[in-house]
Amino acid sequence: MKQRIQIGIGCACLFIGWLGSFILNSLASGYEVYVLAPTLMIAFGLGLIWRTRGGKIAALSLAFTALLAVLTMNQLYPERALSIPAIKKRFQTTAEEGRRIPVLVPESLRTQVIEQDRHLSVYADIEVSLYAQLPGTPADMVFTDSGQLFVSIPNLGAIYLLTPAGTTAPAPGASLYFVGLDRPSGVLYRDHTLYVAEPGGIVGLRDLNNDQVADHVLEILDNLPDDGGHWRRYLAATSDDTALYVSIGSRCDACEEPDPRRGSILKVFPATGKADIFASGLRNVGGFYFQNNRQQLWVTENGRVGNGAAPAADEINIVKAGGDYGWPYCGGAYRVERGLGTAERCSQALPSVVDLPPGSQPAGLISGVGLSAPDSYRDSLYVVLTEGINGGYGRIIRIPFNGDSLEKEALEFVKADGQGSFSWKPGQIRTGPDGDLYVSDEAANAIYRIHWRQ
Repeated sequence: MKQRIQIGIGCACLFIGWLGSFILNSLASGYEVYVLAPTLMIAFGLGLIWRTRGGKIAALSLAFTALLAVLTMNQLYPERALSIPAIKKRFQTTAEEGRRIPVLVPESLRTQVIEQDRHLSVYADIEVSLYAQLPGTPADMVFTDSGQLFVSIPNLGAIYLLTPAGTTAPAPGASLYFVGLDRPSGVLYRDHTLYVAEPGGIVGLRDLNNDQVADHVLEILDNLPDDGGHWRRYLAATSDDTALYVSIGSRCDACEEPDPRRGSILKVFPATGKADIFASGLRNVGGFYFQNNRQQLWVTENGRVGNGAAPAADEINIVKAGGDYGWPYCGGAYRVERGLGTAERCSQALPSVVDLPPGSQPAGLISGVGLSAPDSYRDSLYVVLTEGINGGYGRIIRIPFNGDSLEKEALEFVKADGQGSFSWKPGQIRTGPDGDLYVSDEAANAIYRIHWRQ
């Protein structure tokens, strides 16, 4: 009887240890340290059975409890099922070795920057150079057809303007275009007007006397919800109408918002100030982009943080009129959020295009159309992950298109390697009129240019 009790206790320890380790490893980065407790429990259970019945029974018990824990895990968290088909469907990045290169700092900018070991790992034949040093942390940026670059800086309440000095030269310096805004974030340029999104509204800025300083302000919208929570608003516009699209983040991790505009995208008509909900169920949009050649509105979405529970995956979505993308009840490809949604409710939501791992914190995205790069790079979607894959350092990934859909496997493009003193936090990404990629850096208050070596 004593041996049976010991074997029972040992098997229970093995099962709990296996299940605990599976659950903790499925969470966002930062939980790995707690895997030590399940590991000790597995070791204790294995040792107890080994001492009682020997190595063969211990090995069989280890395998049986692992299988039982997998089956239990699949029932508790079907969205993180530990089956071969499910693993194959998950979004992965290639593990190829990158090439470590220095970030080029032009002579004209060396007096403006702090000396540091600026190196990145790259996965293409490219070079990365400092394009501009900014007086504050950039939130968003937009090019004009002539190559001028507007940058919003929320902590200064300002918009800065960068005018190119040439096709390969850095911008000579950022000039103040307008100041006095409330935490400006999203920017969009159209018809000689710079549209700027603040937490509570949208304004239009114009430079009527062409002196590179805005001298006319248009109030487009002034009643957006600004009562806490996510305050950054991003803007987009399509090529077939005059409306603007603005993202409104949630106030919470997962809750039913009393204001239906929270966790949505609004369609705004600048001429009248009228705003309607265009799409809903998007917790917090980190990047917004209209792809002209495919006539699609793309967004990145930051999913639930989790607050101790298993967090939802971050997402990439194509936004459609009237679309419900599930938050807070569900997310991803029909994934039900435990305690909030139901299978029936989630079957009515539109699935994500790509599920990114929890903790990726996606920001800007852009397609490769217009790049001065090889064909495979032009036919790709570039996505900024501010915390990398399952934590770590910021990076840009590249997802090739396969016709009108995306491949299931992402390719590394550029990432911080964690060496030296260079802290890199990429934010928004844009294609310049010169065919290069431009990436904002919220850690160094800078903008970098990515140029293909051809």
